[in-house]
Amino acid sequence: MATDYYAILELTADASATEIVKAYKRLARRYHPDLNPDDPTAEDHLKTINEAYDALSHPEKKRLYDNHPITAQPKTPAPDGQPMASPRKYRTASALPNIGEIFEDLFGTGHRLQSEPLPIGGNDMLVGLTLDLPEAALGCEKLVRIRGGKRVKVAIPGGVESGEHIRIPGMGEHGRSGGRHGDLHLEISVRPHATFARDGTHILVSLPTPLVTAMFGGTVSVPTLDGPHTLTIAPGTQGGARIHLSGHGAVNRKTQKRGDLIATIDIQYPTSLSATDKAELKRIFHKATIR
Repeated sequence: MATDYYAILELTADASATEIVKAYKRLARRYHPDLNPDDPTAEDHLKTINEAYDALSHPEKKRLYDNHPITAQPKTPAPDGQPMASPRKYRTASALPNIGEIFEDLFGTGHRLQSEPLPIGGNDMLVGLTLDLPEAALGCEKLVRIRGGKRVKVAIPGGVESGEHIRIPGMGEHGRSGGRHGDLHLEISVRPHATFARDGTHILVSLPTPLVTAMFGGTVSVPTLDGPHTLTIAPGTQGGARIHLSGHGAVNRKTQKRGDLIATIDIQYPTSLSATDKAELKRIFHKATIR
């Protein structure tokens, strides 16, 4: 259910910017913990008021909230490795008045009090991260560039897919005045791979197989995420047949078990036969068809 920030500030949805500021200052005076030491709910009230004011006092955030009242944060990540602040519904240090500022509004500058500013939590950051298919399927560690050019090492769990978000707690923007750091959110994008494709936890690969091996059986080498693997081909294997290698697929995020590698037989026909060889093969195949 959407949070009604206008109602929290005791306003209607057509309130002007001036009315929003006045309502915030009035309610901040009413619920500030320093002015209500005997009210255990004052701090929670003030946090809710701060959250509402944060969403409505900035034109862009207000526009996003008015259009999407359930979530007012941007959905498009920055380019790979470039951070983008994501509103966390915390006040910035410069916009949140401390108790001294509230008394100044009430009584003038002569009554301004000195007090410690309230802790302000840091904003979240959203960063795009591109992975190769094996990295996404099995998991990896990556260096990610965040705000200020700083590079941090993050662990990516196996089984992630394009469009998925990975949350790294406490690695977003720094808080102010002792407030907690924001979180880092990584939006995953997986590059197409030249050899492998993916279907959930299964890894798909095309397996070129000589005609003679498909006919009479034998072994072929199949690429896997773990390196080459020798696969036995049964006599009479048809083109398009699918052979499963259990435990050679991608990680299942819930069970931590791996899916299968599925190799599809792609029969390779000889291309440099002599006329005599072709005639002999034609005779043999024709004879086999009659039988």
